[in-house]
Amino acid sequence: MVKVEKGEANMVQVPESDVARMSKLPNLNVNRYVGNVFDCVLWNTKTSFFSDKKVRQAMTHAINKNAIVSGIYKGNGKPAVGSVVPALPFYNKNAKDYKYSIATAKKLLDEAGWKVGKDGIREKNGKKFKITMLTNKGNIMREKLIVEVQRQLRQVGIVVEPRIIEWNTFITQYLETGNFDAYVGGFTTGLDADHRAFYYSDPAVGILNRGGYSNPSADKIMDEIVITTDMKKQKELMFKLQEIVAEDQPMTFIIYRTQAIALNKNVKNAEFYDLLNWHNPEKCWVE
Repeated sequence: MVKVEKGEANMVQVPESDVARMSKLPNLNVNRYVGNVFDCVLWNTKTSFFSDKKVRQAMTHAINKNAIVSGIYKGNGKPAVGSVVPALPFYNKNAKDYKYSIATAKKLLDEAGWKVGKDGIREKNGKKFKITMLTNKGNIMREKLIVEVQRQLRQVGIVVEPRIIEWNTFITQYLETGNFDAYVGGFTTGLDADHRAFYYSDPAVGILNRGGYSNPSADKIMDEIVITTDMKKQKELMFKLQEIVAEDQPMTFIIYRTQAIALNKNVKNAEFYDLLNWHNPEKCWVE
């Protein structure tokens, strides 16, 4: 970013924390657009902590997305409810949205058998609700997010140990092996209706389903989605899939991120569109 600010380079992706500042620089145009990107906390459903969907629902109720979007992300995005971004035609606006509610989170945790101990930490069958939450080193927004999630979950009696890990180690030693309780991450989705990568139970197909989420009804719907040529039918199926995922909460979806690219003002004819990013880089020139 420093080189772009000094005029030594022409383009850079701008993190949310720097959008406001860079927008004020006289030599730059900061172009913002709705991306097909979301950040989330993914729960390992194979652990004793998160195998119960009531617990995962409680996590989502306990996390204040609005505060995170306005605070950490500086308003550059909208609170997320699923992996389908609102700009897509098969986004289901009626899928269940878990409003921030400490009381509801506590109630669900109680119902799932995680009771508050004398030390204020929840426990079940003699096991304390103490988890390790991972994210990758060098991503400013995720490093801030993991600390905020730690703070918020402590309010419902859950202890989170954040661990910020170098990227290759994060992937190979933790995500690919399933050796984690939860992690903060982000995904770029396709513009089509195939979301098997996130939710399909077969890991050969659900390549991003690191938390081992499995629901036969969801698998069946996803199988139908990818073979149907009827767009109306596909939309109906996608609506159903979003309702199932909303109920199961394999992830707590945090934010649909607004993307920003800063261009030096000597870059001419640049066009940006929602979902399409920089539309015509091959037609631009530098004066």
